[in-house]
Amino acid sequence: MAQWRLQGGPLPPEIARRLGVEGCRMIEANGGTGDEILQIAIPLLVSHLLSERVRVQEEHEGDLALEREQCESCVASWKDMHGEASEESDRLRVELAKAEARVEELRDVIGLLKK
Repeated sequence: MAQWRLQGGPLPPEIARRLGVEGCRMIEANGGTGDEILQIAIPLLVSHLLSERVRVQEEHEGDLALEREQCESCVASWKDMHGEASEESDRLRVELAKAEARVEELRDVIGLLKK
């Protein structure tokens, strides 16, 4: 590594291996040799990667917030429909009770007529 710094050559193999092909391409795109790579190019690459990671995280959080809003909207809609169905069910129970009472009245009348 010390010899590489003095000679100002391309990336040392151990750094190149860790950066991978795409990382090396990004470093080479910035140019420079020796300490310029260590002091400028690699920190720029790290900064870019960190900012990209933050951007992706912010997008993900935005997507989650949108999903959360949609879920809350669906839950509210379901509660409204459930409430309406419950009210309708209560109304139908009352009507059924009235109809059953009327059937009993008619049975009583029929029973009186048969006697």
